[in-house]
Amino acid sequence: MITGKYRGKAGCGSWVYGSLIRDCDGTPMIHVAGYGAGGSGFEVRHSVEEKTIGEFTGLLDRNDREIYDKDVVRSVQRAGGILPPAAPATGMVGFDMMHGIVIKRKDKFDINLLDKENEVLGNVFDNPELITA
Repeated sequence: MITGKYRGKAGCGSWVYGSLIRDCDGTPMIHVAGYGAGGSGFEVRHSVEEKTIGEFTGLLDRNDREIYDKDVVRSVQRAGGILPPAAPATGMVGFDMMHGIVIKRKDKFDINLLDKENEVLGNVFDNPELITA
């Protein structure tokens, strides 16, 4: 996974994107910095819920949407491979030390995302109903 780009859910319920930092008491925060109108710089730190923090995988889905840890994706094997196309798989994005970025499915094998066409359906926090099996 690429380090440095994260998202988390702030107390108001909005998703914020930026760098993950912790304040002196260990509270996780997403740090956002940039430039506004007229070139003036800004910095904002948002406290976020620990369980909602997800790291950007460095991958985009078929609609050019960024894929984050804990997203729910539908993955289809790309055409033209050696193996015949498999049925689409749906599950939560995670990281496995042996296989890299994978779809984690309940009671089934993990599936590597790198050679697939993926589509983000939602995430496990806003759309828990998407994780059914």
